[in-house]
Amino acid sequence: MYIRVKKVKVYEYAYLVANKWKKKGDRKGARQKVKKYLGRVLEYKKERDIGFFEFVKAEDSQKYLENNDYGQILK
Repeated sequence: MYIRVKKVKVYEYAYLVANKWKKKGDRKGARQKVKKYLGRVLEYKKERDIGFFEFVKAEDSQKYLENNDYGQILK
């Protein structure tokens, strides 16, 4: 299985596609079947490059890590 990105007019859409090899008759070869529509592909542009501690507005990184548990940092 793989993800196929298909461009329709201006937008791109993603599909989950499965391959199957056919040997029957005169139509030998790989056939693809769309298993699931994944939605529109969005592209975000980076406005500026900032670090994690600047993003969470933490002045002391060591103190921030000590005061917050793993789950809270991931949120």
